[in-house]
Amino acid sequence: MRSKGHKNQSKTKKKKNGIPNPYNRIKEESHLTEDLDLKCIVSICQDNDLEDLKIFFSRSYIYLDYKKLLKLFPKHMSVSKIETLDSEYFISSIFGFCNYLDIKTNIKNNLVTEIDAILDRLEADHKFEQNMVRYVVSERILNLPINIFMENLKNIEIENYIYIYISKLFKIEEENKNEVFSTFKEFKKDDLICFPDKAEEIFLIKYSLISKVINISNVNFRISVLDHKSMKKYFYKIFEETINK
Repeated sequence: MRSKGHKNQSKTKKKKNGIPNPYNRIKEESHLTEDLDLKCIVSICQDNDLEDLKIFFSRSYIYLDYKKLLKLFPKHMSVSKIETLDSEYFISSIFGFCNYLDIKTNIKNNLVTEIDAILDRLEADHKFEQNMVRYVVSERILNLPINIFMENLKNIEIENYIYIYISKLFKIEEENKNEVFSTFKEFKKDDLICFPDKAEEIFLIKYSLISKVINISNVNFRISVLDHKSMKKYFYKIFEETINK
């Protein structure tokens, strides 16, 4: 999703093969973070303008229909945008919390079944209503510098809810295992065999009330559930890790 200037979205030229590829034209140190009404954007954009968001969300293997998904988002999500050399902006990351009861209709059924089972287990020890559950939307382009993504989180308010994180995982290759094990000594080796695409999400293991690794259609996911206290600890940890890099 690209725009000239700041917020006003404009039609874009169709790229070769219909796939936008602005990533090789990024201006150095040129990004901004803002609250953005994605519902409004969907209503005014052409299909070609949404092609980059389609790629963005389809890569997660979590959602059913990216257009319906965007319409289920709350009014404001924290969004970072990067400017290209020809003064176009494209969305590079999105972060925010959605009511789980709203968004579960657009999550793959097998995942919903697993999430609901975990919430049922959690409810036995932590009394909460289903409308107090928030689903964490955290998506970004590959290789986005972590400091740009962290800008999204600075103004996020963590309220007294139960939070669900779904992390897409990949299996660590044999030749890389020793390096990963030595870098993350505080974790059990079994927890590191499947590593999150978004590396900071490895710390969810430390702060989750419940977490579970599942495999759906040959894709591994970790479902993590946190309360507001553990969510704040997780945020503090990943900010600390970013500062220390």
